[in-house]
Amino acid sequence: MLPHWKHFDLAQRCEIANGLSHGESLRAIAERIGMDPTSVSKEIKRNRTKEDAKGLNESAPISFRECQCPTKL
Repeated sequence: MLPHWKHFDLAQRCEIANGLSHGESLRAIAERIGMDPTSVSKEIKRNRTKEDAKGLNESAPISFRECQCPTKL
């Protein structure tokens, strides 16, 4: 059963940002962090910057508000 808490923590947000920047699917990201894909989708929609939503700089990694994510290689 998936955990039932209301907010994503910083580590989960960073995993989402890293997964998106590496072209992973929402389902793969959600499975890795143990959350529902719908919740991950809503988190992305809620926290993407305007530049991300418009696709102005597609070569840049996805950025989330107030997320200082270490880059995983």
